[in-house]
Amino acid sequence: MLELPTLKLIIESNTSILSKLAHQDNLNVTIYTGYTYELLTSKNSLIINEILHEADYLIDGPYIHKLKNLNLLFRGSSNQRIIDLQQTNFQKEIITLD
Repeated sequence: MLELPTLKLIIESNTSILSKLAHQDNLNVTIYTGYTYELLTSKNSLIINEILHEADYLIDGPYIHKLKNLNLLFRGSSNQRIIDLQQTNFQKEIITLD
């Protein structure tokens, strides 16, 4: 059985490859995570930064049941943001879609 750090590295590496393949078919890539964009970028991980560069959208922040809102597109709770990663990378500031 693979150890957790090894499995995590395999998943992260393949996510970047899958993003590139999806873009070849003109598909958008959306990443869901329980982490905020700020926390992800503060890790200074080459793999995470590559994924954030390749993907189109990031749904960030943890799901918080007390903030549950079924009227939000693509999110479960109101603390979560839809971040346009391509515009965020281009403008060097967080660009959200709301």
